[in-house]
Amino acid sequence: MISINIKKYLNLNTVINRKVFYVLLFCLLALTIFRIAITRKDNPMIDFVCHFDSSAAICNNLNPFDSKNLKNFEWDCPPIVFPGTFLFFTPLLPLDLELAKLIHLSLNIIAACCLVYLFFKKARILDDFDYRKPDVKALLILFMAFIFLNSTPVMMSFRLGQNTVFLTLCLVLCLFCKNKWARIILFSVTAVSKYTMLTLLAPALFLKKNYLFCIVSFMVFILFAISPVICGHNIVNLYHNYAELVQKYISTGFNTYAESGYSMLNIGYFKLNIINILGKLLFGLLAVYIIFRDRRQNSFGINFLLSIMCITMLLSYHRLHDIHLIMLLILAEFYFFLLNRDKVNMLISAAFIIFFAVPFSLVLSFSHLIAKLPHIGDFFYTCNYYLQNRDVFPLSAVVFLFLTIYSLYLYFFKKENVVFELNENKPDGKT
Repeated sequence: MISINIKKYLNLNTVINRKVFYVLLFCLLALTIFRIAITRKDNPMIDFVCHFDSSAAICNNLNPFDSKNLKNFEWDCPPIVFPGTFLFFTPLLPLDLELAKLIHLSLNIIAACCLVYLFFKKARILDDFDYRKPDVKALLILFMAFIFLNSTPVMMSFRLGQNTVFLTLCLVLCLFCKNKWARIILFSVTAVSKYTMLTLLAPALFLKKNYLFCIVSFMVFILFAISPVICGHNIVNLYHNYAELVQKYISTGFNTYAESGYSMLNIGYFKLNIINILGKLLFGLLAVYIIFRDRRQNSFGINFLLSIMCITMLLSYHRLHDIHLIMLLILAEFYFFLLNRDKVNMLISAAFIIFFAVPFSLVLSFSHLIAKLPHIGDFFYTCNYYLQNRDVFPLSAVVFLFLTIYSLYLYFFKKENVVFELNENKPDGKT
């Protein structure tokens, strides 16, 4: 009898009790909020403070790259903040810092919920979702949303006060909304928030003959970039200071594997630097080939988008809190592999999902064990994880490299289960 019931609920179309479904929905949402509240306790949201302090300095016509002009934290070295982002934080400056943090976190949570709903809807995952008669498939989608909201990238964004949720939401919106001017603004906001996220996606859009869109978006980006001039800044001096600080951080500073590689993803963890250079060159050439190969399609297939975004992370400085879109893409891949009964790829995608969903403390503990293996330090950079004062191996970066290789396999050898059309006269997504 038990085996019969289990077999029944392995069928994705089996209807389940509506009350049970919504009670579970409430419990999972409450558990997510509780976990966010726990991580928020005694957490300085240091990246938010970076933006808050830098924005205040820019508004007061002070150099944001001079530590003495930053008031809310004892900075050993001033943080890297793209000057054009100060407009996003200006409305919060009159508020107390703690209240500003709370508002920013609350907006992050709302944006994350909107992001997962919008992406699932545009990926056609919600096509058969019936709120009145939920089935096992609806339960699976609920758990996928729960996994995303509790994944390491999202939780890390909440904990640090990062803007990645917002920029990913803008990116998803600008890819799928039909109003061209809204798309331009959203794409520009994404670029201002973190321009390194678009180093491959922007050229891909351009080669797909979205010339006017890319040119106007770049012009709007420039307007954001020079906006500190309204506060009296000399733009040339401001960006000269910014470039100097970036160079310092990526050469010998905090943004290196030797210093803080525990959550970094880009290729740079090999001690023999020629390997890092050749690795970036190889994946860069693959990205160029993929973009050129796909240029005639006025659309983004899910495999294409996953491979391009993964390579983007490898080529320049990025961390785990930058992969929200990639996490959603892997979840969508898993979902369609399950529907298509592709067991091998379903298991592979599930393994990556689990890795990026388990508490990061477990990943760090395992990374610490790897770092203690003989001769590991001869080939790879290990860094001291400052919160626990122990050396860790860049496990997340190595796993992400395998994810990138897997994404290339999907692009070259598997059909696109979802295609997001860029033409306004066509549907937003199709399977």
